[in-house]
Amino acid sequence: MTHRTNDLLTVALDGPVAVVTLLYGAGPDGLGRPHAEALVRTFHALNTDPSCRVIVLTGEGDFCPGGDFSGGADGAGDLLALRGRLGTATTLFRDIRRGPQPVIAAVEGKAFGAGLALVAASDFVVAGEGASFRSDALGAGLLPEGGLLWSLPEKIGDAKARELMLLGRIMGADEARRCGLVSEIVPAGGALGAALALARRFESLPFVTVALVKGALFNGAVTMADGERMELDLNPLARQAVDHLEAVAAFLEKRKPSFVGN
Repeated sequence: MTHRTNDLLTVALDGPVAVVTLLYGAGPDGLGRPHAEALVRTFHALNTDPSCRVIVLTGEGDFCPGGDFSGGADGAGDLLALRGRLGTATTLFRDIRRGPQPVIAAVEGKAFGAGLALVAASDFVVAGEGASFRSDALGAGLLPEGGLLWSLPEKIGDAKARELMLLGRIMGADEARRCGLVSEIVPAGGALGAALALARRFESLPFVTVALVKGALFNGAVTMADGERMELDLNPLARQAVDHLEAVAAFLEKRKPSFVGN
C-alpha cells in the first residue's frame, strides 16, 4: 500500500516496514518547511501505528540536497512566527529519536543541511558509495537546525562535529563510517535494498523491548546511577510483556520465539 502526500513524500507499507521517500521534484531548494510538516504528520501516524515496527527513510535521487526547515527568510521580521516554524524541526527530530520504531536512513548522494539532521537523528544509516554529508548552515549565517547541535556531537564526537558545523566541509561516506555517522557502506544504488534487509531483522525482535531500549537511550544515562535507575524502572515492564513470556517458553521448548509485539 502506497500513498502520496502533496507530492512531498510517499509512504510504502510492506508488512511491518514503512518506507518513507522524500520527493523534491525539479526545484533546487531541496527539503523545505512543507516537507518538514509532512514528515511530522507521517512520523506521528507511524509512531502510533502498532503494526509498524521499523521505518526506512530515504530520498528520491539525493537523500536530501539541502533545505531550510523554517521556510527561508520570509518571516525574518516576525521572530515569534519564525520561532514557531523552527519548532517543526524540533518536533520532527524528537519524533525520530524517541519514537518506538527504529529509524534507518538509506542515503544516496547528498545529505546536506536538513538532510544531515535527519541522518544524525536516525538509529542506523546505510550509505551508498559516493554519499556525502555537510552542515551548510553557517554559510547562510544560520545555526544548524533539526537538533544537530546535540545529535551530531553525540553521534560523531565534539571534534568532528566542530569541523562539519564550523568549517562547512563535505564528509565522504568512508570518513562518515569511521567516525560513526554511517553504520554500513554499500555499492552506489544499493542503500535502500540494504536498509530494507536490515529492517527485516527487526521483524523477529520483541517490539515492546525495542521501544523501551530506544526510550532509555533517548533519555540518556549520563551516570551509572542513571543507567541503574532505567534498568530498575524499565525491566519490570519488559518482564510483564507477552513477548518476554514467549521468549521463556521458546527457550524451554527449544524452538524459535514468535513475538507478537505487545
